[in-house]
Amino acid sequence: MIISPAHSLENAVELQATTSPPASVIHEVPVNRLMAQGQSDTTTTPSSSPQDSPRSTIRPNQCAVVTPPLLSAVCGLLDNLLIVTPKDTGTALQQAHTLTALSSLVSSSLLERCILEMKSPLPRSSHMEYTKIQVLFLLQFISSLSHLLQSCLLADTQLVMQDELLTPLLANTFMVLSIRSKNGLEPELSAAVHQAWEDLFHLLATLLRKCGRTSLPSVTAALAKHWIAVIGMVTSPPSALVLCCALP
Repeated sequence: MIISPAHSLENAVELQATTSPPASVIHEVPVNRLMAQGQSDTTTTPSSSPQDSPRSTIRPNQCAVVTPPLLSAVCGLLDNLLIVTPKDTGTALQQAHTLTALSSLVSSSLLERCILEMKSPLPRSSHMEYTKIQVLFLLQFISSLSHLLQSCLLADTQLVMQDELLTPLLANTFMVLSIRSKNGLEPELSAAVHQAWEDLFHLLATLLRKCGRTSLPSVTAALAKHWIAVIGMVTSPPSALVLCCALP
């Protein structure tokens, strides 16, 4: 699950890894807690008078639970708003630094750890199914964010061409593209990984097409750090097919 401050996505600070719980307590993980979107742990103060209604008091260091499906839905909503009202939506995104906050929640290391767990699962099938769901949710979020950023580039390149957004975004992009998932994954997960790769390649192609002169140095610098891993991924037969489909 993804942890962010209760006030907004802007100050999102921590992405909690789905670590492997002890085998004795795996079955005790409440499904409704994992699936509840946008819940926050708040303490309710009793009303001081009949006219006062109960209020939720949020402490300064308090966090709210934000799930990847909720973030995917937010990306979809913003993508549609960019189509309907591109100027107003773009201004709001810039003022709130929303794209930077959303991009900061992409964790390639968490995704890679979950995929490794799927390749070497614990004996209990419940944990394997839980990890699979988390991987699918994270990949869906990456795809949704890629679509949103691509729409931003088409509406106004300045929404994405910011160092605080572009540099970590490219680093995470090439780290995700370098994740090896060819062996040991079932077809559903492999298809989801390849779909995320395709969406990321579309994003890179749009970035280079719209602002190649200014973005090329950042793209090449980020790619250089993961060159061997990315080349190894794109030269495998299934990945090469995804690359050919994604790049025009």
